[in-house]
Amino acid sequence: MKVDLLIRNGKVLLPRGELVEASIAVESGKIVAITFKPNFQPDRVVDAKGRLILPGVIDCHVHFREPGRTVKEDFKTGSSAAAVGGVTTVFDMPNTVPPTTSLEAFQAKVEAASRHSLVDFAVWGGISVETLQEAKGLGEAGVVGFKLMASSLDKRRGAKIFTVPEDGVELLRILEEIARLGLPLAVHAEDFRVRWAFERRLKTSGRRDWKAYFESIPGEVEASAAARVLSLARLTDARIHLVHVSSRLTLEVLRWARELGVKVTAETCPHYLLLTWEALARFGFKAKIDPPLKDRSDLEALWGGLEGDVINILASDHSPHTLEEKKAGLWEAPPGFCGVETLLPLMLNQVKEGKLSLQRLASLTAENPAKIFGLWGKKGALQPGFDADLVLVDLEKSWTVREERLQSKCRVTPWDGWKIKGLPALTMVRGVVVAEEGKPVGKPGWGQLVKPERAV
Repeated sequence: MKVDLLIRNGKVLLPRGELVEASIAVESGKIVAITFKPNFQPDRVVDAKGRLILPGVIDCHVHFREPGRTVKEDFKTGSSAAAVGGVTTVFDMPNTVPPTTSLEAFQAKVEAASRHSLVDFAVWGGISVETLQEAKGLGEAGVVGFKLMASSLDKRRGAKIFTVPEDGVELLRILEEIARLGLPLAVHAEDFRVRWAFERRLKTSGRRDWKAYFESIPGEVEASAAARVLSLARLTDARIHLVHVSSRLTLEVLRWARELGVKVTAETCPHYLLLTWEALARFGFKAKIDPPLKDRSDLEALWGGLEGDVINILASDHSPHTLEEKKAGLWEAPPGFCGVETLLPLMLNQVKEGKLSLQRLASLTAENPAKIFGLWGKKGALQPGFDADLVLVDLEKSWTVREERLQSKCRVTPWDGWKIKGLPALTMVRGVVVAEEGKPVGKPGWGQLVKPERAV
């Protein structure tokens, strides 16, 4: 049988967690066979050289800043970072300029990504009471879901750009529309009024130490907002996805909500699993993120949440800012740093240290995102019929993260100097190599829009 591509001599991680020495045959960008005795006539052959072959990572939380904020990042640089890091599909958040709250803005973003992206991409839409009339059109166009921010800055400016409404009736209206559309609502859970109160007190007292930022948004601020949204979601049957969960208290809210039958999933990020607020004192602006890093008890609880299926997904929350912005000072510097390129390597290191199994890592970064967001059958696993999105990994390769070697346009990161064992050596998107040996080699524009399977 003739095929386009045969990947030989690999250790393939199958969906049930089996690690088998096998070959992968690819035709027209799809996996057609995983076989122990390849009997194919391939046009191309890739020798995996005994390396591990994992499903490509689906990072459901990135901010590639295009359109409007491309001084920080764009789809070419962001997707190059993704490809080098073993990420084959990204979900871009809606807080661009203009925000992705209309069909016109959605189309502009898709057009930009289609020209520039090396990897496949999905798009989050923004939603508010003011833009409810746009939601159905965005759903039909193919957004992967909608996002509610808890951005105090947007609220202060009166922008009302998909911020979590203070008015419970407004929030209920949004949740009812989400339920009708059958798409998930991603929620940045933050009680911004309480946050403002803590922040004002700390500023008034003259606090300028980095621990003050940690104290300004305690875990209760996240948990109380999550509880409010999930309580109303129970009334509407809306699907909720809590982004970047950082607090042990929010894990308890998640358990409570699921016991009540609320349809809720959750993600966390490597920085909440590997760093505590002490990193703020050590790295300063490089470690400023929202929600902030928490303490050791939160970190340990999040690991427990991964093991117990309370947390369903690992994502990067890739949110780059310029060095000048990040140096603005404790309260003035925007929260966020680049992370899409380091997501998989950081977690491979945890596999090597025995904190996480390969099967669980693949579930958290590929299978679960595909199933939760309607891409299963096309993305999320190495099996016949699925896209040939995969990453060859050298689990024995030791290396050190260096900011200057990262592919992002703005490379501020707390991981600079971090020693890692486990390196993505080659990344394929639909059977085409987009990164190899730490370098992007794919063609901008190879990435395609992926749409969820659902009923509008």
